[in-house]
Amino acid sequence: MTISSQWRRIVTIAVAAAVTFTTASTAISAAPSVPGDQPVLDTDAHPKFSWSMPERYDASWAAYRAATGTYRPGFVTPAAWSIRLDACDSTAIRQITGYVFRINKVGSTWSRTFRSRTCKARYDALPSLGRYDVRLSLNTNWRPSVGVSRQVHELATLKDHLIVSMGDSLASGEGNPDVRGDYGARPPKAAVWRDRRCHRSARSGPARAARAVERADAHSSVTFISVACSGAKIRHVSHRRYSGIAGAGFLFPPQVKQVADLVGPQSTRGGRRINAILMSAGVNDLYFSGVIRRCAKFWTGTSCLRMPDRRSNLAGLPASYHHLAREIAAQLPNTARVLVNNYPAYVFKNGGCGALRGITSSKGKAIARLGVTLNKSIATATRRHLNAPYRWRAVPDLTAPFKPHPYCGGSTWFTRFEWSLRRQGDLNGTAHPNGPGHRAYRDILNSALQGVL
Repeated sequence: MTISSQWRRIVTIAVAAAVTFTTASTAISAAPSVPGDQPVLDTDAHPKFSWSMPERYDASWAAYRAATGTYRPGFVTPAAWSIRLDACDSTAIRQITGYVFRINKVGSTWSRTFRSRTCKARYDALPSLGRYDVRLSLNTNWRPSVGVSRQVHELATLKDHLIVSMGDSLASGEGNPDVRGDYGARPPKAAVWRDRRCHRSARSGPARAARAVERADAHSSVTFISVACSGAKIRHVSHRRYSGIAGAGFLFPPQVKQVADLVGPQSTRGGRRINAILMSAGVNDLYFSGVIRRCAKFWTGTSCLRMPDRRSNLAGLPASYHHLAREIAAQLPNTARVLVNNYPAYVFKNGGCGALRGITSSKGKAIARLGVTLNKSIATATRRHLNAPYRWRAVPDLTAPFKPHPYCGGSTWFTRFEWSLRRQGDLNGTAHPNGPGHRAYRDILNSALQGVL
């Protein structure tokens, strides 16, 4: 068989193999039948393409149902995955009439061929993540026959990072509603949250970090699940139900169980690997919000911390963190890393101001000492659970970056009492990171994620 006859045979097979598959792109159709003459090898046609993963971060929020406090399992663990293909840099002298893609799953017999009338296509029925050999040839207008180019191929490794946020108000985004309200207006304009009862926001540091990971790499996507809830203590993450910080209704299951029901080994769609859990927990076990309220009163000294009570709270932290680590290891054994952050300790470095001017400089220093002690407990717990089956890792310190931006500073990274009242209609946002603070928190988490993804 001559070389030219071999090419005619290959071209005939390539054209005949282009069949219709159900996809999300309306531009994909079956390859046309070849007119009487044999297909022609078009050496002036030069296929070229790139590939990317469709984004999933925004769709993750859309998959959440606040009425039930659950995510759609079919989204979190889909039956099929998608790939975007862009062949718009292909060139030819004759008119390009079609783009014929062939996708082969590496290491298996799975293979699909489809033809797109436009240079951009999307295929939504890949059986799994992993490696695919993607090939492209062009059809050109070579009347009365069909021109077919040589084939080019590229290895596409599809990745979707499952990132989970657990914990308390720092993780949920307290103080930063998705849409700020205006409770001083008449009539008042209500704040909007992704989950109102948990004061959960896409403007939180963990949510912003997950989005940044997805945007940094077109060849991977991020499925982001947040079960963080303002006001939650460690026990609400590990084993206790919780009502949320606002509103009434059902009790949220423990946060570990919420995630296990989605992607744990016994979940309805089977287990799924978690690339990273972002964890923030412990500050509410020391009742810090109560400390701030008491210290804001003018007639109290540093006794507003009630240190005997705080020492008792601190003494219980090691057991609480260990219980949490065991629950994650047992219910979510396919977790690659648990990234644990500490807290900004110097919120009131120079004391309070405005409605919190009762927090003097000495009280602010005492609150900071308590925060530093809490951070030491977190560091100890993280070191204790470094190895399998726990795999905890410390997030870079939050105290040092936040220290130059205290509550009363001109470049504060914290939400003030008055801002919380105005923007979300309550006091819960007070002393939590504001927009700039959560962007800094995002950057800190993002650096930690880069080391594990």
